[in-house]
Amino acid sequence: MGDLAEPILACGVAAKFANPDSVVTRTAIEKLLRRVIKSNPDNIEGKPGGKLKVRDNIFLRVAIRKREWEWLKDERNWELIDWQFKAVAQYCNDKSRKNELSGKFDLMQGKGRRLHLIAKAYMMNGRKDEIRVDADGTGDQKGTKADIKITLNGKKANMQMSLKVKGGDQIGQKAGVPFDRQYEIFKELGIDVGPARKEYDAIVKEIDLVFYFLDRAEVSKPQGGAKDMRLPKAIEMQQKLREANSRSYRLAAKICKDKMDSGDEKFVRKLADFLIQYGSLGDKQIEIITLTTKGFKKAKFGRNFKKQLLEYYPKLKVIFNMDDGDPSIEFYDPEIGNRSSTEARLFRIRGKTLYESKTKKVDGKSKKIFPLYVRNLVEAGGLLYKLAVDS
Repeated sequence: MGDLAEPILACGVAAKFANPDSVVTRTAIEKLLRRVIKSNPDNIEGKPGGKLKVRDNIFLRVAIRKREWEWLKDERNWELIDWQFKAVAQYCNDKSRKNELSGKFDLMQGKGRRLHLIAKAYMMNGRKDEIRVDADGTGDQKGTKADIKITLNGKKANMQMSLKVKGGDQIGQKAGVPFDRQYEIFKELGIDVGPARKEYDAIVKEIDLVFYFLDRAEVSKPQGGAKDMRLPKAIEMQQKLREANSRSYRLAAKICKDKMDSGDEKFVRKLADFLIQYGSLGDKQIEIITLTTKGFKKAKFGRNFKKQLLEYYPKLKVIFNMDDGDPSIEFYDPEIGNRSSTEARLFRIRGKTLYESKTKKVDGKSKKIFPLYVRNLVEAGGLLYKLAVDS
């Protein structure tokens, strides 16, 4: 879904730059989408602006995987993602300046206000500007969180977009079975889970991590009430690894809770740095935009993020959780909702123990295999989008 949303958002952003005073409608987005499908990249002439009535040149480029591109080319599919068109239009048209937590108004705070102000400024500056909107879902993403890259006269705009869609709460991860991967992610929080290593290793020794399965049905829980074909060995291995992972998570949750309860502001600052790094790789130009069926959410780690988190953290609770089978540490505000509430959650670190599909030579032939694997995920909650504001 995320790959499909990138061209739609890029077209919405290009439409806003073409005419900042006009409401970006689904029709406008569809018009540009048809153009870029027919001629990719595409050049769009902006509305005349300023005293000299100069038209800017807007360069729109889209690159997504072939399968998604072919799907998007069939306009009959567009109605299936109608909510994405609506959410993009809402983002592009938003001019709100209200800070949701403080209730105060801020010049640049609005969820989509930065886009409007920049587009308007470049239309009215009396120069023929070159504006590039580049949605590159196939290029090298190492070192950047940006899915939609915007350049203004050859310079990166203070508005690079990291796009997510509903259910896409993940902002980072540390993957791998060894204990060191968990040790590393908690170390970034200033937490030492080293004492949990002995128990972890003792449990993992009972698991044959080299072993793999050859059929997805042997390892995956079925959907829709179908018969469960998982092998007892697959279930046992997964449960044991989850139990091993829980040792470091339980210890980390206790340390985090103690630090929060004691008012350790140094730890809260470390927490802010952790979220900034995972959310934006420390790039202040990054906006996280999440499209949902209800609209959109936006986070940008502005200069006041640490200050707001320091003011807000006394309301937060930290809890260890294994309700879903895998361990997690939840940072949430109980006044907004319980620990399972996405809106109440600032963020969580969640273990995910699964059988991942890989390709391996078996008896001289390439076959899919399913070995056991672990991902330690960092997932944003609704509260992060209220604290990480554009100021």
